[in-house]
Amino acid sequence: MASYQQLQDFQEILEDYNFTLISSSKSIERMRAVIRNLPFTTPPGTLQFAEGYLAEFQGFIKTINYSTISELKEGITICIKTVSFVLSAIKQGKNTQIPRGKCRTMEAEFLFGLNKIVEGLKLGFRTRIKELSPSKQDTLNYIYADEGLRRKYIFNSIGVDSPIRVLPSLSVSNLYTFVQLLELEKDVKRAGKWKVYGTGMAPLRVVVSSSMLGKKRVYAVFKTEGHDKPKGNYMTLTINRTPSGVEFQEG
Repeated sequence: MASYQQLQDFQEILEDYNFTLISSSKSIERMRAVIRNLPFTTPPGTLQFAEGYLAEFQGFIKTINYSTISELKEGITICIKTVSFVLSAIKQGKNTQIPRGKCRTMEAEFLFGLNKIVEGLKLGFRTRIKELSPSKQDTLNYIYADEGLRRKYIFNSIGVDSPIRVLPSLSVSNLYTFVQLLELEKDVKRAGKWKVYGTGMAPLRVVVSSSMLGKKRVYAVFKTEGHDKPKGNYMTLTINRTPSGVEFQEG
């Protein structure tokens, strides 16, 4: 099961100040302490912290389309509901009336909500990125991040068709396609000693070499421009070259 501690792994992907704050271990542990200690006198600054944490959550959810990813929606809903309850209780001075058992339950629910957010982010990026619809920069961050595609792939930086050169120039829609092709690995064919991700009407052809050990190498990315097979460099690479004969440098 996903752990809330993995939220920090997405900080290098989601370039959002609000997300960085709500996912930091310091903020999470402080919110847990606030929930756990509600029946007692709240330390100075507790109200302001809870208000800020709720505002940061509300700011973060404006940056992604979370509503169609059920795990993500569930986690966000639980966390916002829990923090809102805590904030209301403190404002009304009713926090000391809350049973300690209920506080323990709320703390567990809060952590469960964070776990579901991690689960939802992984699912959204890996299998439903078009629904999640992250920004172009966040999508590029996911491609290059250790929590993202670098779990399975390394990317060439040599040559005009190398992914490091090509990817920043692609539209966000084509970047979604790139992520789906490499994550799902369903639309794949052989071309000589290469694997080509993307067939038929797919807008991209991604040329990859399989690896017996370690991560697969992504050598080149080509836009199809409406053709089944891109011309020029794509044909030269897949027909006349082999992975051992093509220069590769991880970018």
